Amino acid sequence: MGNQLLVLDNEKVQKARQLAQAIAQKVQEDIYRHTTVSVERTVARLFGIDGTNHEDIPLANVVVDQVNRAGFLDRG
Repeated sequence: MGNQLLVLDNEKVQKARQLAQAIAQKVQEDIYRHTTVSVERTVARLFGIDGTNHEDIPLANVVVDQVNRAGFLDRG
């Protein structure tokens, strides 16, 4: 068989990219409307942020609170 290049229709590839961008934009808009500190803390825990700091505050809370204070909570 060997290495063969894919023969793709450039117009179809461009259209697929445009559709993917539109879908991603709609998903991001939905995220902007539904994200909360509670949701982001849960996601942080699911990603493995565990334990507490020296004041016994959960690390997920510390991280999300810092992100929120910086104004980036809606960016995930």
